[in-house]
Amino acid sequence: MEHFRATGFRLPLGLYRTDPTIGSAVKFRLDPARHEWNERRLFVDAGATWSVAAAAPAPIGAIAGQFRRILRQAQGMLENRAVRQHLAVERRKPEALPRTAHTLVMDWVEQHPGEARALFRRHPLAWLAYRRFPSGPVMPADPHPVMIGQFPAVHGEGLSA
Repeated sequence: MEHFRATGFRLPLGLYRTDPTIGSAVKFRLDPARHEWNERRLFVDAGATWSVAAAAPAPIGAIAGQFRRILRQAQGMLENRAVRQHLAVERRKPEALPRTAHTLVMDWVEQHPGEARALFRRHPLAWLAYRRFPSGPVMPADPHPVMIGQFPAVHGEGLSA
């Protein structure tokens, strides 16, 4: 985390797929120009689990919610392609990612129209996600994070929000 802070790395605002972006940055040791991709830089706890409560019969609202989730997954597919281009192909540092997910994806589509068209043909929902891509949150005048709250933690230390 200290290395992340020292480099000034920030996830693009509005990014849906944050885990793969952080994981990719770590696997490149935050500097793709100097370090090769190394899967061993990221460890997974084999005992980690998760569960989802059984769903009741789906009312219309739940079906609409599922469709929105599917579109977000398609948005994530576009984000992954753009992040891959930035880190693995162009070998640029993670802190040089655009400030918003909207800019990240729109720039990728504009600069790589052939790849984008091929992706849209294979995954039509990716095209729909592109057409409906949220412009993201409005950029604050001061882009530096500000602590807005502090909550007690297990050992008495605060967690900032």
